[in-house]
Amino acid sequence: MKKLLVSCLLLASCTAAWADKLYVRNRPFDGYVIGTLSNLSALEVDVRDIARALAYDLDEVDGNWVLRPAGSTSVPNLTHGARKLYAGEREIPYRQDVERKLVKLADLAEALGARVMRHPELGTIDFDVIKGQQETGYDPKQFHLIYYGADWAPAAKLFKPVVVEFDLKQIVPVIYVDCTQPRSTPYKNFIRYFNGDKIPYTVLLGPNGKVVKTWTGYQDIGPWTTELQQLTGQKF
Repeated sequence: MKKLLVSCLLLASCTAAWADKLYVRNRPFDGYVIGTLSNLSALEVDVRDIARALAYDLDEVDGNWVLRPAGSTSVPNLTHGARKLYAGEREIPYRQDVERKLVKLADLAEALGARVMRHPELGTIDFDVIKGQQETGYDPKQFHLIYYGADWAPAAKLFKPVVVEFDLKQIVPVIYVDCTQPRSTPYKNFIRYFNGDKIPYTVLLGPNGKVVKTWTGYQDIGPWTTELQQLTGQKF
């Protein structure tokens, strides 16, 4: 009994130690985490907790579990009653731990087209699905926010969740350009609109690729929302 208690305490301390180390969409992850900083490939999270952090749905479908963006009705090819876990269209391995389904963050990132990165200065782990979702999300008939940032820049890291809110709420689509990834599709397609010398840098691109306005640095969400409403002629 004493040995079991010690083991539980060690596991709890490991989980608690990671509580302020893992960030999902630039927000501290408050879910269940197991792993060490030195072995990123083995880092595991509770699938329900990561679904909540991503604003995804985790649904039981035909005796399986499907992790997908909220409101999505896409269903992968399933085997009835197989009790498998899918992220989007791909099956990913998991292990059952009492009442938890634990998945490796690396497996989840690969299935969602996301990335897992270690911040060299802050010692944090960043899990981000934005880049993978928006590489082909440009529609020349509507307004877009083109956001230029990098994970090493504190101001850009702080401002990114503000910009993402407009995309998550389906108000103004956001295309994220990681300034450290010159080979990425967003960088190649949209770096020509970057005319500043600091990040974060944001461009409001109108229909047919016309630059409406640019901003340098962090913007307060309230006044910026009002300004975007006036510039786009939309209420949100």
